[in-house]
Amino acid sequence: MDTEELEWLRSQKNVPHALLVKQGIALQVAHEKGYIEDFRHMQMDTKLSALADSMGACERIKSTVFPRQYSYYSTVFVKVYTFLLPFVLVNNSGWITVPFTIIIGFIFFALDTIAGGIENPFENTINDTPMSAICRNIEINLLQMMGDKDIPEPIQPKNGFLF
Repeated sequence: MDTEELEWLRSQKNVPHALLVKQGIALQVAHEKGYIEDFRHMQMDTKLSALADSMGACERIKSTVFPRQYSYYSTVFVKVYTFLLPFVLVNNSGWITVPFTIIIGFIFFALDTIAGGIENPFENTINDTPMSAICRNIEINLLQMMGDKDIPEPIQPKNGFLF
């Protein structure tokens, strides 16, 4: 991209959508100039539409508000369950109630913590979908298909995590 295009892109609120619109315009211009025939234009337009649909689905996932009540009440229920568990086990288990309660309580608290961590899958943290790496792989594939010689390297894991 030249400087003017880059500045235009930086001024956009939704950069992926702006890029899709720009690609759609370039595709239309290529068709009008006769660089691609009707069938290929239609196929490429269909692919752009599918990409826009996928992007919209991901944006809906990212922008969906997760009900705080679910997170709050699941934590409350885990605490109540862990508090009441020893009273249920003590008659049948005796002294082993303490380690059982600790192990079972740990498992439930770990699951509650994991559930809280995966509420937002596109925040670019270690537990999220590695969007940067996925986008880089798509970029590499597209550049190779176009015959470009300046291919970027795939994103490598940092400390064992792919972002």
